[in-house]
Amino acid sequence: QGSGMLRAFSHSFPNIAPCIKAIKKRVLLVDSSLADSTGHAATCFGAVCGLLLGTGNDITEETCASMFLYTCARDMVNAAIRMNLIGPLEGGRLTNELCTSIEELVQIQLIPRLYTTGDLNVQSSHQVCPMIEILSNAHDRLYTRLFNS
Repeated sequence: QGSGMLRAFSHSFPNIAPCIKAIKKRVLLVDSSLADSTGHAATCFGAVCGLLLGTGNDITEETCASMFLYTCARDMVNAAIRMNLIGPLEGGRLTNELCTSIEELVQIQLIPRLYTTGDLNVQSSHQVCPMIEILSNAHDRLYTRLFNS
């Protein structure tokens, strides 16, 4: 996903294409044992947003946060549709509701922490969901797997 994202961003923003090419060479293909590595989407997204912040493209931290949260929500809704948990119409309705919630989250929670307290940094970025991690470790032992990878 990350490599495809870098390719899409390099075509969309030609002014940062040389930097993206350098990222692909230095980060994704550093070691010959990692030649099949495509890069993690979140890391590639963060690198591109960091490049875009200083280029005068009217991209702000809030825009980057909104875009990232939207793509995560969209991907989860798409996975639910592919697994037939919800239908396409329900998925569209849910995505619309999530967009409103994402904007509220960014405006109420993220922006104040970013600009007033300054406690939004790499060391504080994490997520914890032990039950999902425990269940995902048992995925290979299920009779019927949800996704084959």
